[in-house]
Amino acid sequence: MSNVLAALASKIEQSQAPAIDTPDSSISFFEWLHTYAMVKVGNKFVKYSTKGRQPLFVVILIIDYVLGNDISYAPAEQRQRILGTTEYGKIIPDAQIDVCGGAQFGKTILALLLKTYLGTVQFRGMMYCLPDDDLVQGIIDAKERPEVIDQIAYVGEMLQIGKTLTASGKAANRKGAMLYTNGNTSSISMMRGLGKFPTTFSCDVVAVDERDDVREEFADYLPGRMTTSDLRLMLNIGTQRYHGAGQNRLFEEGSQHVGAVICPKCGRRHCLEEDWPGVVRMSVTGQPAPMDPVLNEAGVFTIHGDTVAKYKPEYTYYFGCVACGTPLPREEVLYEARKPEQIFNRHWSVRVSQMCCSALNVSMFVADWCKKRKKDNRAAFACDRLAIPKSSNQKITPKILDRAATVDPYSMSMQVNDKLHRFGGLDMGDQCWLMVRELDGRFKRLQWAEAIADSDTVQRSVQLFDALKLDCLFIDAGPLRDTTRAIVLALNGCNLVDVTVIKDWEKKRISFPGGVTWDGEYGRWLGLKSAAVEFTGKPGSGIKQQARLTPDNNHIYPVISVNRDEAIQGVIDELLTAEDGFAVIDEETDTLRTIPEFLLPKSGQDEPGIVETVREHLLCGSRKILDNDGKEEHFIDKVANHLLLAATYARLAEMFSGVLSKRTPFACSQIRRNAPGERQHPRVF
Repeated sequence: MSNVLAALASKIEQSQAPAIDTPDSSISFFEWLHTYAMVKVGNKFVKYSTKGRQPLFVVILIIDYVLGNDISYAPAEQRQRILGTTEYGKIIPDAQIDVCGGAQFGKTILALLLKTYLGTVQFRGMMYCLPDDDLVQGIIDAKERPEVIDQIAYVGEMLQIGKTLTASGKAANRKGAMLYTNGNTSSISMMRGLGKFPTTFSCDVVAVDERDDVREEFADYLPGRMTTSDLRLMLNIGTQRYHGAGQNRLFEEGSQHVGAVICPKCGRRHCLEEDWPGVVRMSVTGQPAPMDPVLNEAGVFTIHGDTVAKYKPEYTYYFGCVACGTPLPREEVLYEARKPEQIFNRHWSVRVSQMCCSALNVSMFVADWCKKRKKDNRAAFACDRLAIPKSSNQKITPKILDRAATVDPYSMSMQVNDKLHRFGGLDMGDQCWLMVRELDGRFKRLQWAEAIADSDTVQRSVQLFDALKLDCLFIDAGPLRDTTRAIVLALNGCNLVDVTVIKDWEKKRISFPGGVTWDGEYGRWLGLKSAAVEFTGKPGSGIKQQARLTPDNNHIYPVISVNRDEAIQGVIDELLTAEDGFAVIDEETDTLRTIPEFLLPKSGQDEPGIVETVREHLLCGSRKILDNDGKEEHFIDKVANHLLLAATYARLAEMFSGVLSKRTPFACSQIRRNAPGERQHPRVF
């Protein structure tokens, strides 16, 4: 990009064209918005303003701070609370700002205005990314042209749409490109879809719109587009639709700035979107009173739990303290960071809830809530209004995981009880993920979880098999097939038997050292210590076992074939109860199960970080999406779901290990390979 701009500068110097009058380069983004920008309200355009939209003020303040602009327009106390400092004036490189909001809060227009500000005032390049190319021209024609370019006179004079520059400085046509120049200085911005790997364009800022719909493997390459910049700002803007994935994962990893409203009477702090619907009250007279009825989950108003009224448009609705009923000063929203340490890591995340926008009427929210009683409609309300992810396609929620960690609180540990059985699952890849579950009566507890480098997987998995006294370890058959095969052979002792000495071994009963048996007559394995798992089964095909030959045809090892969706669903069902609509009879009480079968360790600062990773993987992997033909739903793939898959393998290991009888001691460290020319003599029946 530097060569392109140098060529352009040389070309401009030779031109006698007069320079365009543009804003002073010292103007802040906040001041520029309130001076030049317009927004569409109904059928007319009005001056841009953050009044009544407090969350947007917070976002703009952070952007100005990162750009090194003058932010004296914000009080010192507010700068300290949001930015962690009152100082400003220096560029903050390598920052990330994640704007995680509901619907219709002005996210797209804010990003387009930022692109225009950067290009025409600071002459910086911005790449504005959308999920696919089909959206690019639509955004330009339906949003950027009529609502930005046509509303700011000087921008139209500076801009050449669809133009970029070659290395020689000549203008070239390119879809989504925008060339800004005032006759002396220039910049290039790009709008493009992320339907493929982003290449060829360098910039100072990358903004991604609707991160939930962007493929992670493409988004991972975006920071590399800013290598030559001194700013390198990453901006993600979008609706949170799924727990633990996309925009919500970014919010959780960042500073988690959320709005707080303090009761002027009792001092109780409220997060309006999280206290919904109990924070809403109804006044029949129009004057708030302490005993005004409260909105509930069913969409009716109650006093002490008794229904007293239903929604009527003519009544007055307001936010009231959940403790004393006092009307809350909604215009006094204070944004605070739940993870302030991330501010110093230059990672801000802001939740933009409609509840925190005092310009939006409470009656609108109440009407929407009372009309949307179906499950899918409530999910839309949570995402659009509250800015809290909720989807009927996501089977696990944070609430479900919290319940699994509070039934019988415990801490994750490598200390084991010799009287209990343990089963492991290992998901393979560039990084391998192990999960061990302990069977204690009707409960399965997460005993241990660990991420392992692929180069250490064989040694480490065998070590953990011994240290945690596992009964059985099931392993992802791919993509590291040689590694999986080596572990399975070693743990089962299958590498000690050369099947070339056994005629028609497929039909024979072969007992291996350590107690593992291949029952060829019935096509099954007995007493397994380990097996490779393949997701090749069709729906309803059940679980199939086979003995597969190694590439050299000398040894056999166990392979289990299952349907992927059915296997994952088995783990998810262990976390669900009757409260979640999962009806299963508890064998001990002969009633509907009200507590989960799969228990998780406590989470918090005192627990290993892997505990939070387990939660993230369970959340992210529990979402279902439609297949390519749009006919069937399947659990999502190619996301951070590795520990959910590891739990799936561990559950299969429990089913096939046959350890309901006494555990058979088996020291993996004592396994040896055959010496050259040596053959073991198996017991063949």
